Amino acid sequence: MAKKAKKKAVPKKKAVPKKKAAPKKKAVAKKVVAKGPGIEALAKRVQILEDRQAICDLKAIYAEICDDKYNPDRMMPLFTEDAIWDGGPKLGRYEGKKAIREFFTGVSSGIVFAVHYFIQPTRLTIKGNTATGSWYMWMAGTMGSGKAGWLAGTEDEVYVKVKGKWLFKELKLNLLFATPYESGWHKDQFGVL
Repeated sequence: MAKKAKKKAVPKKKAVPKKKAAPKKKAVAKKVVAKGPGIEALAKRVQILEDRQAICDLKAIYAEICDDKYNPDRMMPLFTEDAIWDGGPKLGRYEGKKAIREFFTGVSSGIVFAVHYFIQPTRLTIKGNTATGSWYMWMAGTMGSGKAGWLAGTEDEVYVKVKGKWLFKELKLNLLFATPYESGWHKDQFGVL
């Protein structure tokens, strides 16, 4: 019978006392001194950017609705009750939502197809709940007479913010030409109207 080997006893290591951790320092908020505009000024600047984008969105929706055969049901929520839509001597001036609605209801028989481009918002100025702006307008369309035409101009606008939403208060179209596709503006400036 084989003898069992005796295991040697391993001396226990002495426990090293843990050093006490230094007390944690309390976080002290540092006062940050902003250089330049304060938080209020920054908030105003952000609001202006948001308002500018909302006005650009309003104009994009307006173009979309014009291309939807000037759908008056979709168009009317974009205007204030006392709004003015002024198309100048060629298209007329309409004051108040009722008159503007009647204009857009009838215009689709005069322009049966249209693609509107409103580009380069210029002089878009926002002051509180009012704003002004101007856009270049380019339109390809088919008139009720069957003629294809190009229309171009600028639109000068006044906007107001009502219950947090930007609306058209005034829209004035300054038509530069409304010419037949075949002729061009240099031969027949307003030949399609």
